[in-house]
Amino acid sequence: MIEKNNRRETVVDLIDESWAVFTRQKWWILLPMGLDVVFLFLFGFITSGIFSKIAEYLIAMQTDMSAGAAAVKTYSSGISLFGNAINVHLQKILILLIIMYAILFIVYVFVEGSAWWVCKRFYRQKINLMKYIRGFLFFNIPFAIIIVVDNAIRFIRGFMETSPYYTNSSNTIWNIVLFVLVYLFFVGYSFIGRKYFFRNTFVRAFLSKEYAVAVLMLAFVLAINYVTAIAPILAVPLGFLVIIPSLTFIRIYLFRLSNFD
Repeated sequence: MIEKNNRRETVVDLIDESWAVFTRQKWWILLPMGLDVVFLFLFGFITSGIFSKIAEYLIAMQTDMSAGAAAVKTYSSGISLFGNAINVHLQKILILLIIMYAILFIVYVFVEGSAWWVCKRFYRQKINLMKYIRGFLFFNIPFAIIIVVDNAIRFIRGFMETSPYYTNSSNTIWNIVLFVLVYLFFVGYSFIGRKYFFRNTFVRAFLSKEYAVAVLMLAFVLAINYVTAIAPILAVPLGFLVIIPSLTFIRIYLFRLSNFD
């Protein structure tokens, strides 16, 4: 247990110390923020390029579907031609999606992993960058699978919303589950390279009251992100002035808590 003036540090003390670390870095604090900006730029560049190609395949598939429907009315063999044309386009779209997720995963691991490592170094915690990236990589594999499943569920949900069996409660529950998982992984990032990595991640995340502040901060960031989604004109100012600095402070605070024994 870390003590300050012969007493246990309070949450206020921990926030104050984290803020002191945040402010005394001067220009260095821009490095993890800059890495966040780089990731967002690469994310947009990669996804826009691949989705534009997917849009081309969807248009071609729609054209083939129209032609195939006409062929079915005229020739019995039109059914197989119709099915083959759809399968070819779907296979191409699936391959593009696999490539996109693989590239994004690699970019996330190296860029965001570096951002977390920089914040760890603010506390002079010695760990080799590549060693941290390696731990970041393996820890994020389950997270990557969850993101892919989430995207698949959201895609399917687009069709289910017109179904009488669809309820908003299922959507709400899933979003809560995703929030808990994001929080859990953020906590885990602060313990990479330390002993009892998994035990500390789960025990501290759910049993240490000091982490309640991290939950509130992360909820705040996600709420602001939601605002930018419904009001895109606010995305740039809120992103640069609120979201990115807040994420950096959350990292610093979590690394402070990882030393709170």
